[in-house]
Amino acid sequence: MKKNSIVMFLLIWGGMYLLSALLLAGLAAILWKMNADSKVISGTVVAVYVVVSFLGGFLMGGFRGKQKMFWGCAIGICYFALLLLVGIWLMGTEFSGNSWIFSGCMVCAVTGMLGGMLAPGKTNVG
Repeated sequence: MKKNSIVMFLLIWGGMYLLSALLLAGLAAILWKMNADSKVISGTVVAVYVVVSFLGGFLMGGFRGKQKMFWGCAIGICYFALLLLVGIWLMGTEFSGNSWIFSGCMVCAVTGMLGGMLAPGKTNVG
């Protein structure tokens, strides 16, 4: 991977976290005013992960032009990996019996890959 690709990857990845923070802060205020229950809160957090992973995959796939599915999936997995590491570090999250880890990773990977697939750019056909 070229130096400018690494820089673009890091910029998109950082932008994903900034967008996540903004969306989660805005939704937290709205949900707090609505006195939402835990299911609604969990659903909106997952929706933010889906939207942000899709946009990250779309941007990365469009930038790379080739191997768009791979780059979309890669940025989705990297997004989830940092979320997981920060969660472990800040909240002391445990791994034992947590099926949400696998499903959360799959949500971010698949939506990132879908974003990459739908991004404009060169195709790998032929």
